[in-house]
Amino acid sequence: MTLEIILIFSSALFSIGIFGLLTRKNIVITLMSLELIFNSVVLSVVGFNRYSLNLAIMSDVSVDNFFGILSGNILGIFIICVAAGETALALAMVLALGKFKSTVELSDLSEMKN
Repeated sequence: MTLEIILIFSSALFSIGIFGLLTRKNIVITLMSLELIFNSVVLSVVGFNRYSLNLAIMSDVSVDNFFGILSGNILGIFIICVAAGETALALAMVLALGKFKSTVELSDLSEMKN
């Protein structure tokens, strides 16, 4: 698998996520679209890290170069953790909106000012 294939797949995931984010009014579908966007970013970061490593770094594995080798993977895990926190917080908001308004449409969010 080459970097081009990974980036094409990542851009397809990103495009599907943007399309879902802009066209859907349901909050749950919007959250799934945001997760697709985050996952496409993680995929491209890990792909760039995998295919942009220098052979000198790979041959001389020491403590100093260990972070350089795993930096893309560490950033990917950080993005996944932030996305999980964001999803938990947003689902709590969805439950609160569903309890008070009995709907989960984005147009009803502006009415919850009190």
